[in-house]
Amino acid sequence: MRLSQTLLFLQALALAVLQTMGIMTIEILVGLSLFAGFIYPLHQAARHSVLVGVVQREDFAPAIGTDSALFHASRFVGPALAGLVIPAVGVGGTFFAHVLGSLGFVIALCLIPRLHRIERKGKRAGLMEDVKDGFSYVRQHKGIFPLFILLTFACVLLRPLQDMYPAFEIGRAHV
Repeated sequence: MRLSQTLLFLQALALAVLQTMGIMTIEILVGLSLFAGFIYPLHQAARHSVLVGVVQREDFAPAIGTDSALFHASRFVGPALAGLVIPAVGVGGTFFAHVLGSLGFVIALCLIPRLHRIERKGKRAGLMEDVKDGFSYVRQHKGIFPLFILLTFACVLLRPLQDMYPAFEIGRAHV
């Protein structure tokens, strides 16, 4: 999760710097959005797996609910705050505020002690073998596979568009 959050931080930093310097183009914005779209599915999986390592079993259900509520609340609180911040510090300042928030998450993740590993029974083949087994399971499951395809397309194509749409509107309105 530290890696995915760091990559999302770097994407936010690139977005803020390029926009502030006035060299942002649609092509660069699409590239940065696609980059984030490819990182989000990995980030989501890592975010959910962290709960297993930091929460006691009896607190697992409330922790999942709290994590989900906070994540989804940020989807409307963030844009609402941006609407208040843009008039005060401009679009570039708002992007840099996002960079500071992302950096805060990177730092917070680095402060979490090393997570304990959940021991599996049987021999492990390694990370790539586990990933291959996971994709094989998803591909063979009649219920999960269509959802996986749908979520992959949403993360890669729709989520970046949703995240960057305000930038297009601001540019169009010359705010």
